[in-house]
Amino acid sequence: MKRLKKSAVILIVLCLIVASTACSTSGGSVSQDKNPPASSTGGSAEASGEKDWTKEEIHLSIIHEHTAETAVTVASSRMYLRVQDEFAAAHPNVKLDVTALGSSEVFERLTVLAASDELPDVVYLNNAVFDAVKEDNMLLDVTEYFDKNFYRDNLRTFSYNGAVYGVPIKYTTYNYMYYNSELWKEAGYDKFPSTWDEVLKANEFFKSKGIPTILFANKLSWFALASYFNAIMHEICGTEWVEAIGAKDGSASFTDDRLVEALEKFATLRPLWNPDFISADDQWAVAELAKGKAGAHISGSWVAGSIKAHDKENPGIADIIRVAPVPTFTGVAPTVDYAVPQGFGLNVKVAKDEMKKQAAIAFLQFLGTDRYSRYMAEVGEMGPVEVNVDMSGLKPMQQDMFAVMNSHKNVPQITYNLHASVARTIDASLASFLSGSITAKECAAEIQRAYEAQLP
Repeated sequence: MKRLKKSAVILIVLCLIVASTACSTSGGSVSQDKNPPASSTGGSAEASGEKDWTKEEIHLSIIHEHTAETAVTVASSRMYLRVQDEFAAAHPNVKLDVTALGSSEVFERLTVLAASDELPDVVYLNNAVFDAVKEDNMLLDVTEYFDKNFYRDNLRTFSYNGAVYGVPIKYTTYNYMYYNSELWKEAGYDKFPSTWDEVLKANEFFKSKGIPTILFANKLSWFALASYFNAIMHEICGTEWVEAIGAKDGSASFTDDRLVEALEKFATLRPLWNPDFISADDQWAVAELAKGKAGAHISGSWVAGSIKAHDKENPGIADIIRVAPVPTFTGVAPTVDYAVPQGFGLNVKVAKDEMKKQAAIAFLQFLGTDRYSRYMAEVGEMGPVEVNVDMSGLKPMQQDMFAVMNSHKNVPQITYNLHASVARTIDASLASFLSGSITAKECAAEIQRAYEAQLP
């Protein structure tokens, strides 16, 4: 099926002028958005004699994971909802018909809707959903409305065959060690250990207290890769090996001895974890850490904001929790992993209604300014657009996090250049391996089979 011909979009410039006058929450002052340079979208509706989308009642359907409950403790959800509400306030004629689902359910729902060609108007994307729809002309080509140089990922994440089909709404870094500094000082450490051997030695202290040394939450099975194994692969297999896997040039295989060794080393960390790590949830783990019920938790850049949210129930915990690099087996400096896990695209069907198409692109451009990233920076977290961060108002753990990120090599997750089906196999195989269901060699073989199935 041929891709629909792009119509000229009217009044986006006017839309952005209106959007940029929305008030920020700091003292009620006017905050000017920085917008990615885009091609001209035409003159005014009055001049061209066409309808004005800002004067038409338009409904846009959206499904995403940013529930009000999640927004209480997760800054990325809280700030996304803030931007969504600001668009709705600036454009009261556009009715956003939102369905908010849990993060474990939302992408399953979207994949099912994609299979039946019933996607919402505004499509919440991750790699799995994007891989499911990118070849079937189900998303609108939005290349002309965005400048890739405005974004940290250069709009690579949701691009296909040279065209852009989505803009990022998140930029996440992973594998930070959030630790209870008072408990570790009691265990004899003024700072967090730099090697796994030292952490394993400290395990006896935490066992004597009846709490896990490190909480591991792999209910969302990508945690094993994001929080631990990506960094372990860079350490044990080497960055060149990881890059060769992504290049698919035949010089590296998941069944290589070095990958099996990395898996076996990963398994030696089991004694540090809570017994229910396969079914435990990250938000639960953060809450337990905030209550002083664990020594540490490895997770992503969003956790610092979540810890701050728990400070009301656990006074002072946001100053007690600190952030360190994850330890390594060999004592070398670890990598910091990054990914653009989510974004938004548009259902190609919106192009059948010119008014809806203009409104939908205006919504996507509103999300695509630096607004969300500025709001994330206010709470010490990152967004898809690089902005200045004022460190003076941040908690020590947030300053720690930025220090770790800026002083260590930042690398993309290994799945960045792999098909979503390979990423799912990595996640599932790691979970089976860590639970003891399969051996390291069997795990490696499972991943290699999925990898080979997607080779050109």
